[in-house]
Amino acid sequence: MDKPIEIYSDDELTTNPDWIESDWINVGKKYIDVPKTVTCEREQLLRIPSSYESILPSNEIPVTQFLRLSLPNLCQNSHTSSELGFSDDEPDSLPENFYDISVPSKETLDWLENDFGEAWFNGSRSVKDERDSLSWRHPFWVLTYFTFMRQACMAFSDWSEAMKWLEKTPTSVSAIEEDDTKRTVLSLLNEVSWQGTTPGMQNKVNNRALTDQAIVSIFLCKL
Repeated sequence: MDKPIEIYSDDELTTNPDWIESDWINVGKKYIDVPKTVTCEREQLLRIPSSYESILPSNEIPVTQFLRLSLPNLCQNSHTSSELGFSDDEPDSLPENFYDISVPSKETLDWLENDFGEAWFNGSRSVKDERDSLSWRHPFWVLTYFTFMRQACMAFSDWSEAMKWLEKTPTSVSAIEEDDTKRTVLSLLNEVSWQGTTPGMQNKVNNRALTDQAIVSIFLCKL
């Protein structure tokens, strides 16, 4: 996983007294070497409000519970600016099920993040999403949501592959000898966070490269 997505309370989202919108928005300024008050406002616009915390998988749930979740679809192909970009329109009301919105590719998210500052200064108010024959105007913080959910979907795929290996029926003598260890590790995945750590572990498990050795290392960390 990349760095975790932080959730902020409503009080934390309203503390930037030095920010004056009319000094920066729609006045022809470039998003280059901006002062701290501007970066603080940007951070606030991209933070997921605490009232929407429930749309994210908890960082603390164990792998076995995580794999029972239904996550959004993960796009592999990039999108054009006509499909995903920025709009001067105010954000729409959020959909009832945010998971119905597919998560853009990393390449698409990278250019959206790179273009955000300039689009914001030019008066954009929302993220335009016209994929899948739909038309949405999302709040800016959807970019943070997409980033988190992309990480979660990739972790889901990795853990699913790891579980398949652990649950594979042994076909050789050496595999049978390893079977007890596999069963122990399977039991341990009821405790280990899907992000690869659990309280009391001294080492973090890198679930971005879950090889057989990495899975066994989870077991070894508990010894």
